[in-house]
Amino acid sequence: MSLSAVSQASSFLPGADLWVAPERKNSGLTQRLDWYLNFQISKAAKHQGRPLPQKVEELLIKCGLPHLDFDDSDRDGLLVPSSHLLPNRWVLILRGSDQFEAWVQNVFLKWNQMNNPSLRVFLPSGKTADDFKRAWKKVSDFADFSVVVDD
Repeated sequence: MSLSAVSQASSFLPGADLWVAPERKNSGLTQRLDWYLNFQISKAAKHQGRPLPQKVEELLIKCGLPHLDFDDSDRDGLLVPSSHLLPNRWVLILRGSDQFEAWVQNVFLKWNQMNNPSLRVFLPSGKTADDFKRAWKKVSDFADFSVVVDD
Protein backbone atom coordinates (compact mmCIF):
# COMPACT_ATOMS: atom_id res chain seq x y z
CA MET A 1 0.00 0.00 0.00
CA SER A 2 1.59 3.27 -1.07
CA LEU A 3 -0.32 5.57 1.21
CA SER A 4 1.93 8.33 2.50
CA ALA A 5 2.18 9.81 5.96
CA VAL A 6 2.32 13.59 6.26
CA SER A 7 3.93 15.19 9.30
CA GLN A 8 1.89 17.48 11.51
CA ALA A 9 4.21 20.33 10.51
CA SER A 10 3.16 20.02 6.86
CA SER A 11 -0.37 18.74 7.42
CA PHE A 12 -1.99 22.08 6.48
CA LEU A 13 0.00 22.51 3.25
CA PRO A 14 -1.54 21.92 -0.21
CA GLY A 15 -1.81 18.39 -1.54
CA ALA A 16 -5.42 17.22 -1.44
CA ASP A 17 -8.87 18.60 -2.27
CA LEU A 18 -10.68 16.78 0.55
CA TRP A 19 -9.44 16.64 4.12
CA VAL A 20 -11.29 14.21 6.38
CA ALA A 21 -10.93 14.48 10.15
CA PRO A 22 -12.57 13.02 13.26
CA GLU A 23 -14.71 15.04 15.64
CA ARG A 24 -12.96 17.63 17.85
CA LYS A 25 -13.04 15.52 21.02
CA ASN A 26 -10.84 12.86 19.38
CA SER A 27 -8.27 15.02 17.64
CA GLY A 28 -6.05 17.95 18.48
CA LEU A 29 -5.59 18.50 14.75
CA THR A 30 -9.34 18.91 14.29
CA GLN A 31 -9.25 21.56 16.99
CA ARG A 32 -6.56 23.40 14.99
CA LEU A 33 -8.59 22.97 11.80
CA ASP A 34 -11.56 24.50 13.61
CA TRP A 35 -9.50 27.61 14.34
CA TYR A 36 -8.49 27.94 10.66
CA LEU A 37 -12.16 27.50 9.69
CA ASN A 38 -13.28 30.33 11.99
CA PHE A 39 -14.77 27.86 14.48
CA GLN A 40 -17.38 26.56 12.02
CA ILE A 41 -16.98 23.05 13.46
CA SER A 42 -17.67 24.22 17.02
CA LYS A 43 -20.59 26.38 15.91
CA ALA A 44 -22.17 23.51 13.98
CA ALA A 45 -21.83 21.17 16.96
CA LYS A 46 -23.71 23.63 19.17
CA HIS A 47 -26.34 24.60 16.62
CA GLN A 48 -29.92 23.72 17.48
CA GLY A 49 -32.48 24.19 14.75
CA ARG A 50 -35.81 25.84 15.39
CA PRO A 51 -39.01 23.85 15.16
CA LEU A 52 -41.32 24.68 12.27
CA PRO A 53 -43.93 27.29 13.17
CA GLN A 54 -47.37 25.86 13.95
CA LYS A 55 -48.91 27.61 10.91
CA VAL A 56 -46.42 25.93 8.59
CA GLU A 57 -47.18 22.56 10.19
CA GLU A 58 -50.92 23.14 9.65
CA LEU A 59 -50.37 24.18 6.05
CA LEU A 60 -48.31 21.05 5.35
CA ILE A 61 -51.12 18.89 6.76
CA LYS A 62 -53.82 20.74 4.75
CA CYS A 63 -51.85 20.35 1.54
CA GLY A 64 -51.00 16.72 2.21
CA LEU A 65 -47.28 17.41 2.14
CA PRO A 66 -44.80 15.43 4.22
CA HIS A 67 -43.49 16.84 7.47
CA LEU A 68 -40.12 18.50 7.01
CA ASP A 69 -37.56 17.43 9.57
CA PHE A 70 -34.38 19.47 9.69
CA ASP A 71 -32.95 17.75 12.76
CA ASP A 72 -29.34 16.91 11.99
CA SER A 73 -28.54 15.02 15.19
CA ASP A 74 -28.49 11.73 13.27
CA ARG A 75 -26.08 12.99 10.61
CA ASP A 76 -22.60 11.59 10.79
CA GLY A 77 -20.61 14.45 9.38
CA LEU A 78 -20.11 18.10 8.58
CA LEU A 79 -18.81 19.20 5.18
CA VAL A 80 -17.24 22.67 5.18
CA PRO A 81 -16.19 24.41 1.95
CA SER A 82 -12.73 25.69 2.82
CA SER A 83 -10.95 26.92 -0.32
CA HIS A 84 -11.05 30.53 0.92
CA LEU A 85 -9.40 29.59 4.25
CA LEU A 86 -7.19 26.55 3.61
CA PRO A 87 -5.26 25.10 0.64
CA ASN A 88 -7.99 22.57 -0.19
CA ARG A 89 -11.62 22.52 -1.34
CA TRP A 90 -13.41 20.84 1.57
CA VAL A 91 -12.99 19.69 5.13
CA LEU A 92 -15.21 16.79 6.18
CA ILE A 93 -15.57 16.18 9.90
CA LEU A 94 -16.85 12.65 10.49
CA ARG A 95 -18.31 11.56 13.80
CA GLY A 96 -17.91 8.09 15.24
CA SER A 97 -14.14 7.80 15.33
CA ASP A 98 -14.44 5.96 18.67
CA GLN A 99 -15.43 2.97 16.51
CA PHE A 100 -12.31 3.23 14.36
CA GLU A 101 -12.97 0.52 11.75
CA ALA A 102 -16.52 1.74 11.16
CA TRP A 103 -15.17 5.30 10.94
CA VAL A 104 -12.64 4.26 8.27
CA GLN A 105 -15.45 2.59 6.30
CA ASN A 106 -17.41 5.83 6.56
CA VAL A 107 -14.39 7.79 5.30
CA PHE A 108 -14.35 5.52 2.28
CA LEU A 109 -18.12 5.84 1.69
CA LYS A 110 -18.12 9.65 1.91
CA TRP A 111 -15.02 9.95 -0.27
CA ASN A 112 -16.63 7.65 -2.82
CA GLN A 113 -19.92 9.63 -2.75
CA MET A 114 -17.91 12.76 -3.55
CA ASN A 115 -16.48 11.09 -6.68
CA ASN A 116 -13.06 10.32 -5.22
CA PRO A 117 -11.32 13.69 -4.92
CA SER A 118 -7.69 13.77 -3.85
CA LEU A 119 -7.66 12.85 -0.18
CA ARG A 120 -5.89 13.55 3.11
CA VAL A 121 -7.11 11.79 6.28
CA PHE A 122 -6.40 13.21 9.73
CA LEU A 123 -6.40 10.28 12.16
CA PRO A 124 -7.98 10.27 15.62
CA SER A 125 -5.59 10.61 18.56
CA GLY A 126 -3.88 7.35 19.42
CA LYS A 127 -4.26 5.77 15.97
CA THR A 128 -1.29 5.02 13.74
CA ALA A 129 -0.88 4.98 9.99
CA ASP A 130 -0.62 1.18 10.23
CA ASP A 131 -3.97 1.02 12.08
CA PHE A 132 -5.51 3.01 9.26
CA LYS A 133 -3.87 0.89 6.54
CA ARG A 134 -5.28 -2.31 8.04
CA ALA A 135 -8.80 -0.89 8.29
CA TRP A 136 -8.67 0.78 4.86
CA LYS A 137 -7.47 -2.41 3.17
CA LYS A 138 -10.79 -4.02 4.18
CA VAL A 139 -12.76 -1.50 2.11
CA SER A 140 -10.48 -0.49 -0.76
CA ASP A 141 -7.24 -1.16 -2.60
CA PHE A 142 -6.88 2.53 -3.49
CA ALA A 143 -3.85 4.00 -1.74
CA ASP A 144 -2.92 7.23 -3.50
CA PHE A 145 -3.57 9.60 -0.59
CA SER A 146 -2.01 10.77 2.64
CA VAL A 147 -2.71 10.41 6.35
CA VAL A 148 -1.75 12.65 9.25
CA VAL A 149 -1.12 11.08 12.64
CA ASP A 150 -2.31 13.06 15.67
CA ASP A 151 0.41 12.59 18.31
